[in-house]
Parts: sequence; C-alpha cells; structure tokens
Amino acid sequence: MVNECWAKCLGDCRGKITGEHIVTEKIWRGGEIGVFGLPWCRAKHQFIGVANFKKNMLCERHNSTLSPVDEGGIAAFDTFRQASRVHYQRQTNLEAGFTTGRLDLCTYTFDGPLLEQWFLKTLINMELAGEQNLTIGPYFDQPQPVCELVKTAYGSQILAGNAGLYKVTVLGQSVKMEERIQYVSLVGSSSDGDYVAGGGFVFFGFRFMLLLDPLVKPETFKEHNQATGKAKDIPLIHRPHKLLFTVNEEPSQEIEITW
Repeated sequence: MVNECWAKCLGDCRGKITGEHIVTEKIWRGGEIGVFGLPWCRAKHQFIGVANFKKNMLCERHNSTLSPVDEGGIAAFDTFRQASRVHYQRQTNLEAGFTTGRLDLCTYTFDGPLLEQWFLKTLINMELAGEQNLTIGPYFDQPQPVCELVKTAYGSQILAGNAGLYKVTVLGQSVKMEERIQYVSLVGSSSDGDYVAGGGFVFFGFRFMLLLDPLVKPETFKEHNQATGKAKDIPLIHRPHKLLFTVNEEPSQEIEITW
C-alpha cells in the first residue's frame, strides 16, 4: 500500500497525500473506462468512473506540479485522435471513389521530451498501483522510485544514454487506432534480482517502449506469435522524429516529434 509521496526525494513535499490518476484523467472523452490487470481486476475487466481511476501516492504539491506532463500526454493522444479521423475519412472516400489526385499532406507536431516524461510518470504510477514490488530500473538498494527517474518525470533532467522512448515499428504496418492505453511491465534479470527494465505501451493503437537502462540499446525485440509458436524480430527506433500515414500508398499525414 502506498502511503507516501513517490516524489519525496525532491525534498519539497507539501500538503496531504492525494489521489493521483494512474492514467491522466482528461485523456479520456467518456465518463467510464474498462480496467484490467491491477490487483482488484486481475481476472476480468472492471468498468469504473474515470475520476475514480486513481491511487493515493503523491502529495498535493507534486500532484499539481505534474499538470504540464499530463497536458503533454493529452496533446499527443488528441493528435492521434485527429489523425485517426482524417485517415479513416480519406480511406472511406477512396473506397467510395470520391478522391482524385494527390492528397494534401496534414502535419502535426508534439513535444518528444514531454511525451517521454508522460510515459515515465505513467510507468511509475502503474508499477505502484500494480503492486508487483519490483525495483523500477536497474537501481537496486536505493529508495524507490530512484530519484534519477523522479527528476526525469518532473523534467529537471532527461533519461541518459540509451534509455528513453522507443517506437515499435514495421514499415507499412496497419495500425488499429482506437481509444485505448495498454501497459505491460518489461522485466529484466540481473545478479541482484529481477527488476522493471521498462514498459511496453499501446497508445491509441501505436506501440511504444520506454526503456530505463542507459547501457542497453536494443535494435529489435523478439515478438512471439502464440498461434504459430514462432518469433520474429521487430525494429525499435529510439526517440523517433516522424510518423507517416499513407492512404493507397500515398503520403497522407505525418506527425513530427520534436526533441
């Protein structure tokens, strides 16, 4: 049970422990969400009010200080929403024979470091709410979450070396864009024991990984197909700069990520 502020290492806690939304509340458009995988919903989805999807784990000061990070996550999710609407409308028009000539290229931009902060603070929230009690990152024998990660979540430093946000990508892949966020712990092993090496995210249908070890740089990861029993290597791009959408193999939209 979390009974203290996870950002206490910053040394400026103020106010009582408050309910931090495990995933930013205003990302969602509806009033209810389905949740699966936390201690109280291991066996099946539970539907709860968005406002109730929170846990007491930040003091008042550190909860409110994360507002710009929440806004960064909301802006990125909204960007994917808009791109999804345009993509499916253009695809529908094409199938109905209503399009002629080259499509106008729609361009969107969002802040990469702020999005990386959002993934990190969400990873910390998920791990604390999930209560699997593993060390977050390769930081054994230190208070958890380690201050290096806390400072990064609050924007006073960045993840060093090879740590950071990775895009899971396959050229020409089809993405099922939908109002969903999924998180899974990526567990690593060392001589000191198991630890959370990062998190795998599905963010409006797009797959990302946030990796926490600055010394490890994977170029790919192996994805196992449960139906066939086979594995294939999936490319990873560290801090991607651009996502491109096509319709009928023609450029339609692009999302620029600034770093």
